This record gives sequence, C-alpha cells and structure tokens, in this order.
Amino acid sequence: MDKIVIPLYRSGQYKMLTLLLIMLPVAGFSQEKEIFHVSWRFVPAKTDTIGKAHYVDAHLAFPVFKDSIDKVAGTVAYRSTYLDAFAPLYGVLVSLAWLHKLNDKHSIILFAHSGIFSDMKDISGEDLRGTIGIRYVSRYSEKFSSGFGLAYSKQFFGKQITPIIEMNYRFSDKLQFYGLLPLRERLEYTISRKSKTGIGVNADVASYRLSASEDASRYMRIAQWAGVLFYQYNFCGNWNISASVNGAIKQRFEVFDKASSSNWTLFTKTLGSKPTPVYRADQHGLQLQLSVGYTIQ
Repeated sequence: MDKIVIPLYRSGQYKMLTLLLIMLPVAGFSQEKEIFHVSWRFVPAKTDTIGKAHYVDAHLAFPVFKDSIDKVAGTVAYRSTYLDAFAPLYGVLVSLAWLHKLNDKHSIILFAHSGIFSDMKDISGEDLRGTIGIRYVSRYSEKFSSGFGLAYSKQFFGKQITPIIEMNYRFSDKLQFYGLLPLRERLEYTISRKSKTGIGVNADVASYRLSASEDASRYMRIAQWAGVLFYQYNFCGNWNISASVNGAIKQRFEVFDKASSSNWTLFTKTLGSKPTPVYRADQHGLQLQLSVGYTIQ
C-alpha cells in the first residue's frame, strides 16, 4: 500500500515506557531470571490506514555486583517497529537495578533506566526518555510473594507516574499465577519438565519522538491490550523457544504535537485536559509471536 502522508508532517511510528520496558529492571530479580530474550511479533490484520505490522524486541541482562545483602544488575534492550504505512521507529534502553535485602522475607529494589526512542532521523536530547523508581518485595512462603512500588518517568507526552503491583502465587507444582498488575499477568501450567503453556494479558504503552526537521518533533503513541495464549518448550539446557497467539482487544496509534513538559499522566490516564491527536487509527485482530530466550534459576 502507499505510504500515508498526513498534512503538515510525514508520520513515523511507535515499547514503552514502554510500560513494558519500565518493568525490565523491575522483574530482573525474579526466581527464574531471563538473561537473554529476542522476539518477533507479526500482526497480519490490515486496515485502510495502518497495514501489517512487525515488531522486534530483544534484551540482555548482566550482573554488576553481588554479595549476601546487595545485588546490582543491568539490562540492555532494543525494540523496532515496522508498519506498512509508516517509517520504522526504534528504541535503545539501558537500565540498572539495585536490590537490598532487608531480611529473609523483605527486600527493596531501586531501579533507573534511560534510552533513545525515535525514528533516528535527527537524534538529539529530545529523543531521550528516562525512568526512576522503587519497589518493595515480600516473600511470605514458598508459594506466595508480592511487591508494590512507584515509578516516575519523563515521557514525550510529559511526566508520568506508574504504580507497580506484583504477585506470584503457586497453586500447585504445575499451576502458577504471576505478573505485574495490570500490565502482564500469566496463568501458567507446567506440562512436563521441558514444556509449559498458559494464558495471560499483555498491556503496552509506548511513545517515540518523530523527526524535528520533518515532523516538528511530534511524537507517536501506541496503546495495546491483548489476551495471550502461549506455549514454551525448553531445549538444549536453559534455552527455550515459545510461540503465542495474541488477540488484540485494543491497539491504537496516535500522533500528537510536541507536548508541554508540565503535562502529567497517571499510568495511562492524562490528568487535566487531554491533548488532541492530529492522527489516530485503531487496529484489531490476531497477532503471532515467536520468541527465543535463555534463563537461569
């Protein structure tokens, strides 16, 4: 299909704070640690304005420091988004998280990350986004743990506050519920030592700055809620491959004029008057995803 040209600017597009990318350092001290992960997601559903979509995500975690009380870990993450109707957008993120053990049951995690999220046309300080946050984690038993916290982010649409709630409950040796509420929840069933399946919910909110010279530093925001059905198979030691079918309940693409830095957002809700997008399109339908990862216990 032909590339879309919107009056007064050429559109570009696009996880996240991503709220998903915020959670990379938050989830970095879970019982099962994913050291490396790469995924490819394809959206075959087409509309008159968006067309097919491809997403590539990857992250690599690494240790920095560890003793009996403190742990420091880092993550490097990459994301790219390709749409039929828009130029591709990219995100590169570096994060650090520090876990301080208060006692055998309770810990505090401080985390921060910063990255460039744009169409990479004319990189400047306007492309930078950053997040700092704190999380308190409690382990009540071998079956149940929970956590809560708060993150502050500098986004293209202003300042953002994100509450964090985590829950992990093991019903049995085979059935477990875990996730970051309300962003990423999983109900997981272990079929065998090498395979597992389950259902879940994925939420993703992302923003990317567009070119200053071509698009007057506008930004695109994508919001998505999707149900997930997945299957994972472990092979060759700690390596795993997974496939999932996602049903996009909502996926919205919006382009906004450059925002005032005084705007505030709580999670995804704008406080005060909402900005009016200069472009909006919705996309629904199935999404197919393939992933490869490496985990340690």
